[in-house]
Amino acid sequence: MVLQDLDLGTEQARQIFDAAGAVAFHPSLDYVVVFQLALLADEARRPLDTLAFLNALSQLPERMCPGMEEVDLALVKAANYMDLGAMRDAAACLLLDTAGKEPDTALRRYSLVMRRLLSTDEFDAALYLVSPTQDIVDAGHGSPWWRLQGASAVAQWVASAADPGFGQLWPSARARLERAFSEYVDSGASEGLGSQYVGNVVTALQKTQRAAEAVDLSSWALPVAAESNNPRETLFTLCDNAVSLFCCERFAESAMVLESVHQRAREVGDAEAMGWAVNYLRDFGVFSGSPAYSQALERLR
Repeated sequence: MVLQDLDLGTEQARQIFDAAGAVAFHPSLDYVVVFQLALLADEARRPLDTLAFLNALSQLPERMCPGMEEVDLALVKAANYMDLGAMRDAAACLLLDTAGKEPDTALRRYSLVMRRLLSTDEFDAALYLVSPTQDIVDAGHGSPWWRLQGASAVAQWVASAADPGFGQLWPSARARLERAFSEYVDSGASEGLGSQYVGNVVTALQKTQRAAEAVDLSSWALPVAAESNNPRETLFTLCDNAVSLFCCERFAESAMVLESVHQRAREVGDAEAMGWAVNYLRDFGVFSGSPAYSQALERLR
């Protein structure tokens, strides 16, 4: 395909996209060709073209080639709707495209799109995905890894909510997240850093001035993370706890936790986590004016 050999931002590429779009719905076009056109348009950040090619693709007999199954077209479609600012359309199309899919696929799609919507404060659009996500998690369907991500996305949405909604929804959202994180750790799974999905919720609580809840959640997560075979689960959770304590102006406790992060990271040879601790101590010392942080830094030298 000529487009694959071109800089997709050039005028020549634009003209080829325009010409291809004009014949995208012709029945003689091959499924694989339109599939490639959709991905190239996505790479070129041409959302209207991408959506047109995906629409045309849905009307052709499916013909899969090696590697094509690795591309989730439903996520590509949702991302391009979001690029156009059509956030509710993105959520609605994702629900339609995911109907009848197996739980892991649904949880992966819903959690990824919900987190992107929340990153741009699109709370109303994210709401479309909250109920179907929590329904799957509450039913115990899917793997522990994807249940954790689904529970995290729902709890992040709740943590971002205004009162009185937060007060009404937070207890069940937190309980769901706690259960999912505990089940992930107990399963012995190692797909990724599970504590980051508790951390996403802790960060959302910090941003909405709910520092006490952030301290409480990160404190709860510490002994659970410690049961994991991955030392970084604990280090990551300790950092979340230290930041939350800082937000509560509990500076001495925050500095003590960060000092512990550095010591634990040194014991397991995690230089990156040691850097986290040093950077937090330095920055928090400047922001707070508290000597606790500089004193902790001195002890680490």
